[in-house]
Amino acid sequence: MTDIRYQNRQDAANQLAHILAGRQWSAPVVLGIPRGGVPMASIVAKRLGAALDVVLVHKIRAPGNPEYAIGSVDESGQVALSSHAHTSMDDDAVRREIEEERSVLAARRRRYGQPRQPLSGRDVIIVDDGAATGATVEAAVNAVRGANASSVTVALGVAAPEVVRRLEQAADAVVCPSQPAGFMAVSQAFDAFPQVSDEEVEKILAG
Repeated sequence: MTDIRYQNRQDAANQLAHILAGRQWSAPVVLGIPRGGVPMASIVAKRLGAALDVVLVHKIRAPGNPEYAIGSVDESGQVALSSHAHTSMDDDAVRREIEEERSVLAARRRRYGQPRQPLSGRDVIIVDDGAATGATVEAAVNAVRGANASSVTVALGVAAPEVVRRLEQAADAVVCPSQPAGFMAVSQAFDAFPQVSDEEVEKILAG
């Protein structure tokens, strides 16, 4: 498997943009996963001449076990519970968790201050700096599918090979130059990997 290192997110985004620019797109929209994916999405969108937005999804945590994700919710309110979730939408604790996450997503959209890009009938590219488990990216793919996108491509800086294979089952295509066999964390693929703030995301989205 490939074990590519990047200087920083800009370097990773330029490599993704180079690959993606060689493909044909119909009214493309590039969606960054906040926060680290947004600076990269901005670079990709400029290279492709595409619209830029964010895709807002949150994991739904298992009652009594916040480290264990049992599904996801997107900002439109669409909920997807995983097949391994040993609970249901009728569980009061799950319903409370879903409502809490919906509120967080609504607040984040208000903070970023822009209307959502329409996705129906368009080619959508979801960008993130990397994926540890792939759960958030998979939730983003499901959200975009639910918005009737024509196609969904995932573009990641780094992910474990098994995560890429799983995402390939959900998306139409996955671009991920760095797939180290000894994947431990997204940051391992970057020489510089600073935190991205909400203020930076707001500035990028404001253009």
